[in-house]
This record gives sequence, C-alpha cells and structure tokens, in this order.
Amino acid sequence: AEAAAEIATRDGVRIWPEQTSLGDHCGYRYRPDPTPHIGADSYTLSQLDETGAALLTFVHEDDVHRFLVRQFNLHRLLRGGKFLADRWDPDNGGSPFGTVDQLKHASGHVLRVAAQDGGYSLHLSGRLAGNLAVRPIRTDNEGRFLFYRQG
Repeated sequence: AEAAAEIATRDGVRIWPEQTSLGDHCGYRYRPDPTPHIGADSYTLSQLDETGAALLTFVHEDDVHRFLVRQFNLHRLLRGGKFLADRWDPDNGGSPFGTVDQLKHASGHVLRVAAQDGGYSLHLSGRLAGNLAVRPIRTDNEGRFLFYRQG
C-alpha cells in the first residue's frame, strides 16, 4: 500500500496481472485513502501548499486533538519559528482544506505527551522529530494557541 501511495495519481494506481496481456484484462484499480488515519501514539500534519495552513492531529488519553496551524512552514518551525493555531472540530464541517488532492502529509509516533495549563508538550518522532509545544495564548481577547519547537 505504501509503494502504491507513492506512485498514485488522483485516480489511483492501475495494476495488471503479470502473466496476462493488457488486451485480455482490464486490470485492477487501487486508490489509497488520501487522508492518513491516526491511531494511538501517532500524529499527522496535513498541509495545503497554497495557503500554508496545516492541520496537526494527535491522540492523547484516547482523545483526538486537532489544531489548525496558520501559515505553517516546516523549515521555519525547525529553526525556531512560532505559529498561531486554533483548536479545530471536524463536527463544524468536513476538511478545513476542502479538497484533499493537494495535501502533503507528515506523520510519526507520539513518544510522550504532557498536558499542562490547557496546552500540550509533545515529544515526536518522524518528520517533526523533537519536542514541540501547543500552548494557549490570548490575542485580541480571544483564546488561541501557539505551536512551536521547544529548546
């Protein structure tokens, strides 16, 4: 499935049996799910290139937490950049991005989560490897979050 996902187009991957000629068989179509599924002890970060918005999703104590990170840039995060984020609820309507065809995904394991003062301290592996924080802040009398890499 991972190899098929790497070479897939929007229509998926068409696979033909090795011993059959193309004219004799219509092949099989495999279309991997474009949205990664999150399980216990894992995270995903899905980003739409056009807007820079990214959806950070992780599981803590059997609860799925989602944060919409504004103007996200991985290179800036790795160099100490901080990003404004809002808690996102999928019950408010589908994907925050509309179509999922143009999304890039990064994922890995959550090695440790500490909940503190309404925020989270995350120790992650994978593309976002390291210690990251999602901390509550107030801007313009509105409760939001700050997403950044810790020391």
